[in-house]
Amino acid sequence: MFLPKGVDVCITTTFCFSPDNVATWAFCGYHGDFNFTDVGEVLYTVEPYLDVFGIFNGVAQYPCDVGQPSVTVNTAPTPNGVLVDSMSALVSHEIFETVTDPGPRFTGWYSFNTISGDEIGDICVNPYFQYVPFKVSEKLYYIQPEYSNKYHACMTVP
Repeated sequence: MFLPKGVDVCITTTFCFSPDNVATWAFCGYHGDFNFTDVGEVLYTVEPYLDVFGIFNGVAQYPCDVGQPSVTVNTAPTPNGVLVDSMSALVSHEIFETVTDPGPRFTGWYSFNTISGDEIGDICVNPYFQYVPFKVSEKLYYIQPEYSNKYHACMTVP
């Protein structure tokens, strides 16, 4: 589910994507499942509109933007623009986690080696989403690597 710019979404009253209320802003997107009585389990991801800022202690911050030197700027160029590359990184992260750990949490793949039991994408997140762009069909993408059981590392190849 892609949300338009300006729409907040909360999982609980204090765990939200809420640039206009930084006290509750805790994530950039999420995935989950819901069981309907007629069709069964439906998997979904929620993708808020990124490349937005919140004011933290009087400073504008862009905590969901990829490829920036810090969360206080969004001026460093990325191959397809900050909005497109941030959305691409978020969508790929959430889709990989939806496939490998559809829900409820910890029913699929997750790491026993981390304190929070990170999922496949969480293990490979780095500060400020500073990833190395990689090519797919001769086009550069700024997308987070995902954990690979095959290589036992964060990878951008199958």
